[in-house]
Amino acid sequence: HSLTTLERSAVDDEENLAGIAEMIKPLLVNRENGDEIAKGAAAYPTREDSENVQKSRQPLVAIRSAGEDFLPVVGSAPAVESLIASLSSLRRNAKAGVPAKLASQEGLFVNVGHGSNGVATCPLSAEHLASLICGEPPPLTAAEAELISPARFIIRDIKKQVR
Repeated sequence: HSLTTLERSAVDDEENLAGIAEMIKPLLVNRENGDEIAKGAAAYPTREDSENVQKSRQPLVAIRSAGEDFLPVVGSAPAVESLIASLSSLRRNAKAGVPAKLASQEGLFVNVGHGSNGVATCPLSAEHLASLICGEPPPLTAAEAELISPARFIIRDIKKQVR
């Protein structure tokens, strides 16, 4: 299967159905005696189900957005030109410190790029974003917040003298 194509694949459908069955099966079995809890619990998705899905409807095929480093992008949207000007010293010394407060667009925040990890990363990202918006203590350390900062790509480019 491909991470960059929107083509359907019977193999992907089968893998998805098998993965769902694997996750659901333990939920349908009584832990004490091993009996099936739900009627029809033995009827897990099969190859035939995959073929029926393909015949009956067009499943959605999509590409999930993710950051270049596969981490989400969460925080204040940077004011690019102001940020570049204020961090020009990084061009001469990439190890120079980056101020805690960076130039940003007032009132504009982002919470994107979670890719296939959104179920795991969105709750903490949302909590972090809410703390930024409300001016409350953040749930992340400064180092953790830096890892997901929308400004990180600009800072990297300045250090590499790309900007």
